[in-house]
Amino acid sequence: MSNESAMSSDCIRADARVAGEINRAAVLDLLRRQPVTSRVALARASGLSKATITQIIEEFTREGLVEEIGPGPSELGRRPTLLRFNPQARTAVGVELGEDACRAVLTDLGARPLRTAVRAGRVLAVEEIADLAAALLGDLPAGRLLGLGLSTPGGAALPSSGPAEPELKQQLASRLGVPVAVVSPAKAAAVGEAWSGVGREADHLVYIRIGREITAGIVARRRLYPSAFPGDGQLGHLTVAPGGELCPCGNDGCLQAVAAGPALLTRIRARLRARGVHRLAGPPRPGGAAALEELGLADLAALWEQGDPAVREVLQETADYLGIAVAGLVNLLQPEMVVLGGPVITALPMLVSAVEAAARRRALSSLASEVRIVPARLEPWAAAVGAAAVLLSEVALPTARPDGAAGPTGHVIDRRTAALTGGAGADP
Repeated sequence: MSNESAMSSDCIRADARVAGEINRAAVLDLLRRQPVTSRVALARASGLSKATITQIIEEFTREGLVEEIGPGPSELGRRPTLLRFNPQARTAVGVELGEDACRAVLTDLGARPLRTAVRAGRVLAVEEIADLAAALLGDLPAGRLLGLGLSTPGGAALPSSGPAEPELKQQLASRLGVPVAVVSPAKAAAVGEAWSGVGREADHLVYIRIGREITAGIVARRRLYPSAFPGDGQLGHLTVAPGGELCPCGNDGCLQAVAAGPALLTRIRARLRARGVHRLAGPPRPGGAAALEELGLADLAALWEQGDPAVREVLQETADYLGIAVAGLVNLLQPEMVVLGGPVITALPMLVSAVEAAARRRALSSLASEVRIVPARLEPWAAAVGAAAVLLSEVALPTARPDGAAGPTGHVIDRRTAALTGGAGADP
């Protein structure tokens, strides 16, 4: 055989293998959505041939992912055999490298949390991340872990004191022997809420993270919207108050300059000082009453409950600014759901209804009446859970060998390859 023929044969085999992995991933996603189903229903929903579905279900049965549970109902003809999905047959680990803590979670194939762990402080070393993942796995059998998803600030670049993303991914993958996916916090949290949080029944949602920054992620059909550049969507740099506060980006009136956590605290401190308040009321702290400089988000919740006029005024203004941004997203993207999360919403849940009211006033009435604006359900674990979900959405399950043993470790499917081979509907 000539070198050219050999190369062509290798390409055909590679294309068939990739198409097979894509088909398995498509069927797995259908099983996640409909844990009890049938081969006929899977063939209809996926567009794959009955022969391909039968082959995949045989593989999944050997691997413990699916079991037959008996005949199902049928209007005409032969009753279909029902299949039940076992989401705990494999696991994934999600890790969020936060500003103040590292959160890690072990999930099943549906990104539902099984175990969690927290390590205080900033964690950047590969060894620490790998040790945390290993501790979560505990006594689980070898081969159960599909991969690790990592949520980091920026998504494509760790803080300057840590290794660069490609090096980190390679080191972690080598240490754990599994694929690694890296994603930014708001994008990760968006996927987490879509898979196992408040957005499980929504095909299209936008997640907005309000903390030190205001960022966003978009999910369509449980998949992360593939932006052209890494990192979270910078919703915080949308202008909502022209001529207003100067933002670090150089513009004035950015959402971040008036509604992010630090800006919110700064504005309330200024209002309290103008009223002659220089120390916080309420239960004394160690060392006596706290100075205004120590004002935190938790204090705002207490001051709100006390009916403090400055706090109520500033929080309503903040809700109005956020409502402008949310209404713009609703008009442009027309999502089913907008999820509000992050430290500010966790500390000040009363903001959600105020933001919702402001957004509904400003959005097109036909869209405002349809969209749901809700608080996140998974905080403070949304980014860690979402990192695992991103890994699960991209990784190909390793095919079991005929003897039932685990096959080679799965790997991340290149999206361009998936598109070229026809995506989920391509038969091998």
